[in-house]
Amino acid sequence: IDVTATREAEAEAAAVFRRTVEVAYDAFVGADGQGRITDWNPAAEQMFGWPAEEVLGELMVDHVFVAEDRPYYQDRIEALSASGADQLPAVRFELPAQHRDGTVFPVELSLVVVTSQGRHHMRAFLRDITERRAHERDRTDRVRVDQMTGLPNRTLLVDRLEQAMGRGTSSG
Repeated sequence: IDVTATREAEAEAAAVFRRTVEVAYDAFVGADGQGRITDWNPAAEQMFGWPAEEVLGELMVDHVFVAEDRPYYQDRIEALSASGADQLPAVRFELPAQHRDGTVFPVELSLVVVTSQGRHHMRAFLRDITERRAHERDRTDRVRVDQMTGLPNRTLLVDRLEQAMGRGTSSG
């Protein structure tokens, strides 16, 4: 095996990946098994308000998650690191995130944990879904309100009746 050619191919692949992450619209955050930030792309800088040089080596939970959720997520990261699991499924879910200025906004987090030489490395893409949530609320409102009068319609009435009946049934 030509070791030099293999190393050159690996270096080229790493450079392509790095460039791709740098121009990605979504925030990219990499962290080690303890949750310390190892990668922070320009989109992450814009989304969270923290320049890379201020967050590298810091705990990811302190710069991404809502303050009251930080202990929970740090405990989950530490449990993951202590698990010793080699294969973990990729996950995708929605959660609140927090900008440096304190603004809370919803994000979609796509997370994969990679194990290399017995150590975990987390790689996450985060997408601000504020606009998507607004469109969903708008669509829901349009379904439940008469467009001409702005008054609640039959769909909203049925929904509220089902909720009331459910509460009545559960409370006896």
